Parts: sequence; structure tokens; C-alpha cells
Amino acid sequence: MTGKAQAAWNSLNPRQQAYLHVLFHHDQAAEEQRAADRASGQTMDDWTPAAEWRWIDVVTPGTKLTSVQRALAQRDVRDPGVGSTLAALARAGLIEHDDVPRGRGRAVRAKMTRTGRAAVRTSLKAPPGRRTGELADWSWEILVRLWKADGAEVRAGGPAAERALLDRKPPLATQHAYPWYTITEAGRDHYRQNWARYAQLYPHVAAPDPDPGADPWPAAAQKALDRLRHAIDAALEDRRAAFHRQLQAEADASKARPPGGAAETSGEWERLVADQAQQLQDLTAAHARARAEMAARHYADAETRIGPAIGAYVHGALAAYEVSMENVLFDDAVATAMDQAAAAAGEPWDLPRRPAPCGLHDVDSALGEAWDTAAGVRVRGRPLPRQMTEPPQRRGRYRALVRADPQPPPLEPRLEQAWALARATAGQLNGGTLRRSLHPPIRQNL
Repeated sequence: MTGKAQAAWNSLNPRQQAYLHVLFHHDQAAEEQRAADRASGQTMDDWTPAAEWRWIDVVTPGTKLTSVQRALAQRDVRDPGVGSTLAALARAGLIEHDDVPRGRGRAVRAKMTRTGRAAVRTSLKAPPGRRTGELADWSWEILVRLWKADGAEVRAGGPAAERALLDRKPPLATQHAYPWYTITEAGRDHYRQNWARYAQLYPHVAAPDPDPGADPWPAAAQKALDRLRHAIDAALEDRRAAFHRQLQAEADASKARPPGGAAETSGEWERLVADQAQQLQDLTAAHARARAEMAARHYADAETRIGPAIGAYVHGALAAYEVSMENVLFDDAVATAMDQAAAAAGEPWDLPRRPAPCGLHDVDSALGEAWDTAAGVRVRGRPLPRQMTEPPQRRGRYRALVRADPQPPPLEPRLEQAWALARATAGQLNGGTLRRSLHPPIRQNL
């Protein structure tokens, strides 16, 4: 199947590959949601076959975009030709497609075939699906939590959890007062013997190596990545707070108007009261202006922190990407490399070199697009649909809340683009997912 799947993938053009990737991610999301619902007991009585619930809406009647259309628009794939692209994928045996009545029109649907899923997995370098007897990702996550607890009780409920952990022979966990579990010796053996296999199946699950050794993605690395992101969040929050304080102070200053002098015929007492009121108004206005000036200084200070923080985040994240791809540093050396790259960063738009392809189609596509946009070498073929760029029209209380909570001006485009590159890179790195995907454990026992 691997050779056939690879040949099928290589025969596709970039547009067809983009379609197949988007459909694959929707297919897997539906499968994960189905498994999660069954684990929580929500669909215990629902025996709808996969041949039905795997269908994905590609185009629906009306002007509302489907999630598939939105994902394709993000990839700049929006020119006409949905029908011909789906037909080509269907002729290759990678999907099935049809159109069904929906309201006053017809909806175009697609469904991945087994060959189609295998073709996408070759581009993602993902292993085949789990074998009979292997745990699903959610039950593997529970076993990882039990392993980390080292004999302490862990809360993990749901009928599916009971079947996955308790109904095995021998059981992998012991149930105490529902829904508390502890790992059994059989569970420890299952973890040790199958850890490498599960690390390949589910690289997004941060499962510690049962044999002590160098940690490819230590806690210090994640803390360093989070610290760089939090510096941006803190600067943006300070900017937003200063913006609101300045608006409030300026509003207070505008309200402090002279009360109007007393009439010339007023007596001595009235003149004294009027003078006192005028002095109070002058003092209030002066205090409000001082607060506005201080808020403006705080706003400017936060503005000056945003650029360097974004630059540090970009350089630190891309350094961690290089480490993950080359697999040369381990333990706290990963965090040190990130800190050094962040400290040496200049302006956020002075980008390091373009990240080298790692061989994972989704990662290379996302990072390449983000870097090209931040570097100014990529121009979107067509603007995003209006439905994706304009906020929905709201009325009544929502619009009143928006007016009552004005936001500071948006960041300049090159800052936004550099920040988007940093987020795209960090999103692939979080928890060590990229490194485990590129360099899974060598040993396998199944």
C-alpha cells in the first residue's frame, strides 16, 4: 500500500494535493470527534456506519462558506474548478464524491477512501493506522497520565475508558471510586513495551520515554517558547490597557468645563462659591490631562516593546524548528539555543533564513507560506473572501458592547506578518510534536 499511496500522491498537482489535504484533516477531525463522543458516552446508541458519517460538505447552497472552502481559501486555492478537481481525485481512487439535495439547491460532498488517506499519510510521514489491540489516542493519553502519576489516582471517566483500560486481559488500570483510576503492573508493561510504537502513532501526545535518557523536548524548551510568546501578550495587554486609560482620561478632561461665573449682581457669598467651583473644575481638568499624558507614555512604551518581543519570538521559534529538524540538541540545550537566538534578534522583519523543508507537507506548506508573506516575497493570488475578513453584522446589545469597548489601532502589517510566522512555527513545535514526528523512536516491539 505504501508504494501505491506514494505513487498516487506524486501523480497529483499542487491544487489536487491541497484539496486532498484539506479533506483528510476534516476526515480525521470527524473520526476524532466520533471517538471522543463514544468515550464520553454521548453516542453509545448511535451505530451510524462510517460510510455515512465520513461524508464532508465541500459546497453548500447559498453564500455561506463551508469549512472546506475556508481552509482552501487560506491556502489561496479558490479559482473555479471544484467539480473537475473532485472528479480527478475520484478517478484516482482517492475520494468518492456526489451531490445531494439540500434546501432549494444541491450540496457537493466528498468522502476519503482508504487509498486517499494512505496517500496523505505518505506526505505527512505518518505511520499507518493503529492495529487491532492497540489503544486509540485518547486512551493512550489516559495511560500516559496514569504512568506519569506513578501509582497516584487519576480522574478519567467514561464508558469507553472502562472498556479500553479495564476490559483488557489483564487490565491496564484499576478503578477506585468512579471515576478514579491507578495504573496496574500490566499497564506499566504495556507502556514500556509499546511506547515506541505509540510515539509514532500519536506524536502529538507528550509521552515520556520509559527508559531514562536525553529528552528531545524537555520542559525547559516549552517554557522558553511560552516565555517568548508571553512577552508579546504582556506588551499587547499593556498597550490595550494604556489605550483605554488614555481614552477615559481624555473624556474626563472634556467633561471638566467651567461652570459659568456668577452674575455681577451676586453677592460676596455667591462669588466665593463660584470661585471655589471654578478652582475645583480647573484642578479636575489638570489631573485628567496629567493622567492622559501618563497613559500616552505607557502606550508608547508598550508599543516599543512589541516589535522586539515579536522579533525574539520569530528567531527563537525558528531556532527551535532547526533543532527539531536536525535533531542535534537535547535536554536543556534546546532551550539555550532558543534563548540565544532570541537575544540576538534584531528588528522583527529582519528574518533569519527561510526554514528548510522538513518533508512534512503540512508543515512545509504552512511555514513556507508564512515566511514568504513575512518576507514580502509572496502575494496572495486573490484576496480572502469577504465572509472571512469582515466581521458578521450584529445588532442591539452586541454593537453597543463594541462601541463601549474600543480597541487600539492594529499593528503595522509587517509586524502582524512576523508575528503570524512566529505563531505558525510555534504551533508546529508545541509539546515537541514536530520533533517526534520527524524523529520517532527507532525501537519497535509491535
